[in-house]
Amino acid sequence: MEIVKKHAHILILLALAVGITIFVTVRVIPTRAEVTPRLDPESGADTCPAGFGLEDFESGTDGYREGGGPIISTLPGVEFATTDGQDWMTGDWASGYNGKYPNGAYTSGGQKWAWLGTSQGSGIIDFTDGTASYVSVYTSTYSGLILEAYADDGTFLETSDWADTNIRTGTMTHLSISRTTADIGYVIVHDTGNFWLIDWLCVSKEASAVQDVVINLEADVKPGGSPNIINRTSRGNVLVALLGSENFDVATVLSDTVLFDDASAKKREQPRDVNNDGIEDLVFYFDVQLLNLQNIEPISLPDDTHEACITGSTSDGTRFKGCDSVKLLK
Repeated sequence: MEIVKKHAHILILLALAVGITIFVTVRVIPTRAEVTPRLDPESGADTCPAGFGLEDFESGTDGYREGGGPIISTLPGVEFATTDGQDWMTGDWASGYNGKYPNGAYTSGGQKWAWLGTSQGSGIIDFTDGTASYVSVYTSTYSGLILEAYADDGTFLETSDWADTNIRTGTMTHLSISRTTADIGYVIVHDTGNFWLIDWLCVSKEASAVQDVVINLEADVKPGGSPNIINRTSRGNVLVALLGSENFDVATVLSDTVLFDDASAKKREQPRDVNNDGIEDLVFYFDVQLLNLQNIEPISLPDDTHEACITGSTSDGTRFKGCDSVKLLK
């Protein structure tokens, strides 16, 4: 994925992290779009729309001073590709860099951030199992920064506004690209002077049409009780818990996609630990009269056992299913 070099070259003198003199060749963009708003570095979680994937880079290990490897995204299907011989790396202010602002020139949303090291080129953020309709980052930059969106076949789609220099301000600039359809295969992140970092990567991505994977989770109908009795004449609600695990974060669940026995949820509680395993779960409320259980043929016994399932999707498009047994009363 070669970037067409359309811009003139100049020399600029700066050191991002180690306090030494570095000469680099840079490209000058002849025209610049209006500077996007500068924001509080810690506001990234609030500006990422609900249900979108958010990467804050806090799970990484410093890749420059502590020997950590390239960034492995916590967002499924999002990869930080190698460009110009440089790997994306996690940076950690605790490792001795000249930040975070106000003590240094650069800043970030948290303790850690993403960058390409001291010899930066252009970065690629690749969507490997689908395409995206929205991509945004926060940047702290001396040399400016811009996002360019491309389709899977390399066709240029759109560019963000230009982020001008914002060091020593205690703010970060928000760059975003929003499309009406999910056609972004990857984005290229680049500047004119190789001195920048990013934080708060926000993505809305659709899974590939050829991918039809449903992960199986644990569910608990009427949590805390047994047996799980549902009276079909009830005008109330039945509570269903979707159980989190070390491999599944319930915070990624899109509530408006959740169904239980074909009924949509009336409301959702805040995440809490239902089964006392130290991991947060989600409890949903469903109107008994809207459940598909109402369509089951009349039963002759006082109660009868059936399987009922809760289904839905996460913010990265992963579908899930969890089932539990229920006993029906007439």
